[in-house]
Amino acid sequence: MKEFLSRQYPNLILWAPFAAAAGMAVYFSLPFEPNIYAPFLIAGLAALCLFAVYRRRADAPLTLTLVLSLILLFIFGFFYSAGYARTVNTKIIPRDVHGAIVSGTVTGLDYTPARVRIFMDTTNVTSVYYSNAESEQPVYKVRLSANPEKTIIPNIGDTIVANGGVFRPGPAAGPGGFDFTEWAYHNGLSGAGFADKIEIIGHAQNTNTISHLRDRIHSYISANASPRGAMLSDALILGYRRVLPDNESDSAKASGIAHVFSISGFHLTLIGGWIFAFFYFLFRSVAPLSRRFPVRNMAIVPTVILLTFYLVLSGGAVATQRALMMAGIGFLALIFARNVFSLRGAAIVFGALLLSNPHYVTQVGFQLSFSAVFGIIWYFQARKYEHKTRAQKFYDGLKVLFMTSVVATIFTTPYIAYHFYNVPVYTLVGNLLCLPIFSFAIMPLVLIGTITAGFGVFFPLELAGHAYGVSLAITDWIRDLPFAMTQTPTIPGPALGLFTLSLMCWIFIIDDKIKFSRYAAAFFATLAALITVLRPTPIFYASADNRLVAFMTDDGKLQFNKGRSSGHRMTFDSWEKSNFTSAPEKRRPIGKGFTGQKYSVSCQGKVCIYDTPKWKLAYIQQFVPLATHIGEICNSPVDFIVTPWRISAPNCDEQILSGGLVIYRDGTVKRISTNRIWHR
Repeated sequence: MKEFLSRQYPNLILWAPFAAAAGMAVYFSLPFEPNIYAPFLIAGLAALCLFAVYRRRADAPLTLTLVLSLILLFIFGFFYSAGYARTVNTKIIPRDVHGAIVSGTVTGLDYTPARVRIFMDTTNVTSVYYSNAESEQPVYKVRLSANPEKTIIPNIGDTIVANGGVFRPGPAAGPGGFDFTEWAYHNGLSGAGFADKIEIIGHAQNTNTISHLRDRIHSYISANASPRGAMLSDALILGYRRVLPDNESDSAKASGIAHVFSISGFHLTLIGGWIFAFFYFLFRSVAPLSRRFPVRNMAIVPTVILLTFYLVLSGGAVATQRALMMAGIGFLALIFARNVFSLRGAAIVFGALLLSNPHYVTQVGFQLSFSAVFGIIWYFQARKYEHKTRAQKFYDGLKVLFMTSVVATIFTTPYIAYHFYNVPVYTLVGNLLCLPIFSFAIMPLVLIGTITAGFGVFFPLELAGHAYGVSLAITDWIRDLPFAMTQTPTIPGPALGLFTLSLMCWIFIIDDKIKFSRYAAAFFATLAALITVLRPTPIFYASADNRLVAFMTDDGKLQFNKGRSSGHRMTFDSWEKSNFTSAPEKRRPIGKGFTGQKYSVSCQGKVCIYDTPKWKLAYIQQFVPLATHIGEICNSPVDFIVTPWRISAPNCDEQILSGGLVIYRDGTVKRISTNRIWHR
């Protein structure tokens, strides 16, 4: 064992950021807010202790050193993320504001096929229905969706007054679900809503920022180029994230190429390669320079500068930050003649990004980006240069393209299933057929077209649109294949952690003769699969405001108390995916209830009684019958009472449930967390 651990010690730098990330993930997944004093101080002490352990004496037990190091890294990650969450301090609006009147300054614009999302800073959110009780409001950062066909769209920096509605970001719909409040808090969003009418009361003063440049490029290309060419420029160069129409977005997801429309390493690799090649041959043609300085090193400088500009122009998504940082490490490796493909370099970037924002560890873009990168680097890092014929190089290129898609698919599938409850079955086919089109036709044409658009030349964007039409035909064909998007069971957080540990064992452990890494990877993957399969399924769901509930029927499907709800549109889909069932073509309200051998609902006078083999629940839908029926309901053999209304009934306070929750077959109630620091 000592010999085995001594071989692993050099790889501690690979395990270190993941140990800290585990502490961060545990903090963000807690169902309650821990009462911590001076979290940064505790994190600093853990770092000092880690340094002391690392500088251990030669006679210290290696096993103890490794175990203490991992524990201290976990403690550091946990308390560092707790301290970071307290420094964010985004002000969430205290309540939903209907008939809102919002005045403030526009800070950003995001364009989608149907609406424009306006980001603005405001200290004045009032309502036409009631006066504002707060004499002094903090600065809120709100996002309003507006239809450009019904109201004017302001420019960045304009001062506006918008009429519409602003609503608090909602908590998760169920256990382990997406918590919009948490996401909004860590991304500086106080509330979201809509704007029916916008009045510009002041125009922007300073229009020389990157945001203004990005918006001007979008506006100019949208006004003069074809819709498809403008869409490609928005997605691949300017970094707008929701530019695809719904049907095209579904096709991209089903074929596994949705990542192409989110700027990441794929885009920076292509653009960086072209820029580097351009400056390399340019400097090489200048004899006085090439004789005195390494041409390769000189070409790296403008490449890094222009890639940094591309990062800022495209919005600076976390996947793009990762790609640029890894590109910088790769360029340094070129300068010092070291291996460009390095797991240690990826681990350093992984840790650096988490230090800048620990909440990245919970975000899908961060997880998918790094899972693919670690897998690809692990697979290709052992490749060495060999002299090959042209035919061999062509075959090798095809093999690289094929294995890149295979490895990326294997390493990202658990995270796709965890976040989206679906996995694309034909990802390999979609990537092999479509990525060459994007690499050799669409991307270069869109880049050239975005530049030449400034000179009134839009022909490259038109050609890119035609090339995209070919790709779209392929993705539409893949989308229509059987089982193109296969639904997966809900993966609990602990299971995802075990899947991650399985992949880490596979690529981080320095193997010995018994192939311990493969056995460890298989063990943790099997354990994760068992946790996923054995996860209990709730049979009753209630939203945070209790206005939407769902009852399980005998066939395992869900029946809702209403057919549609503007305030719970995503909740329907979330509950059905969590329940591992598909949505019906048309949802209908529960009406008078349903019958079944195990589960049944009977509704009378707006009160529905849900009967199960273990317990009985009363759901009161309206306030009207409450006063006359609450006493009768309390005295009936009902285990739980759920209602949107706040009621006080001393005889059955223990039976009354409120807030978001689920109930399992055995009567266990699990409440959805709404008491974290971002919910306050």
